[in-house]
Amino acid sequence: MKNPSLLDKLYRFFDKKRRRQEAKIRQLKVLLKSLKKQEVKLREKMEKSRDSTRKEHFERQAQVLHEQRKKGIALRRELSNNSKQPKAEQTA
Repeated sequence: MKNPSLLDKLYRFFDKKRRRQEAKIRQLKVLLKSLKKQEVKLREKMEKSRDSTRKEHFERQAQVLHEQRKKGIALRRELSNNSKQPKAEQTA
């Protein structure tokens, strides 16, 4: 095993902030999956519905879920980019 990878493992082991970020990333991943499932179900309901007001209602809910997912994805990317950098690079 190379030295940089050993150092990276040590930083992860001792860095409490990084572990918290990684836990948040895992939680966001689970949350984003559930939001996607909900959005797909709403889109299916919208397709099956014949009432135009219900279709509009389902469409608005699906749009809200989509925007929430976009924000969550951006947050997850930001957290994962910050957590991948070794501590020496973050302080420089």
